[in-house]
Amino acid sequence: MKRFSFRLDPLLRLRKQAEQQALEAFARELTVRSQLEAELRETTTLLDAAAAATAIDAGTRIDAVELALRQAYVERRERERADAQARVAAQEERLDAQRQRLEECARDRRVVERLRDRAWARHEREEAQRQNALIDDLATSAYARKTRAVGA
Repeated sequence: MKRFSFRLDPLLRLRKQAEQQALEAFARELTVRSQLEAELRETTTLLDAAAAATAIDAGTRIDAVELALRQAYVERRERERADAQARVAAQEERLDAQRQRLEECARDRRVVERLRDRAWARHEREEAQRQNALIDDLATSAYARKTRAVGA
């Protein structure tokens, strides 16, 4: 039986390696997104705490400087949360880009695998034809010997 050989095996290995690298990069981006989401939750908690801490009870007297300081503190926490939201949104875009890259790598690998599967099926058909031809030759030879033996 002839040994199966696929000429594009090096390309298939390369495509599998590229897909694995894309998968690892996607996992890293997911980790970063999780960290940024945790940071966003923390900044939201800090903003809520700042708003609660700067609340003024009814009847409490407060001077303008203290009021301005409290307002500045809350605004700073709001900016921090907005920055965290922007980082999460940017990370989502990077994650989507990495997901697309992973899908492209998987698609490229599947294309080469389909070519390999077709080549394997063609190899199997050709090998079956060769074996059938050999069996036919053996049967024809046996018949010819038998016919010669009977005629003699």
